[in-house]
Amino acid sequence: MSARKEILGEKIRRLVIGKFNLDIEPQDISAEQSLIELGVGVDSVSTLEFIMELEEELGVSIDESEVNLGVLETVESLSEFIISIGSVGKDRT
Repeated sequence: MSARKEILGEKIRRLVIGKFNLDIEPQDISAEQSLIELGVGVDSVSTLEFIMELEEELGVSIDESEVNLGVLETVESLSEFIISIGSVGKDRT
């Protein structure tokens, strides 16, 4: 895994923990663990809020119509999606 992808994954883990009030450490969420089981994507309001937090934290613009449960499935899939949509606030990651 590239250093950029690892940094992005760490930021995603921290956002998931904060947004969904999880009592775990970032290292407790593996790249392949289901984020849906942790509460991501369970309802449309929390999903939209999470996407907005990702945009703000990572300096990206995410088209909500492109986000589906497959994208939100794991840290790995979400990282790959974010990298695929363009530059991730290069000075911030």
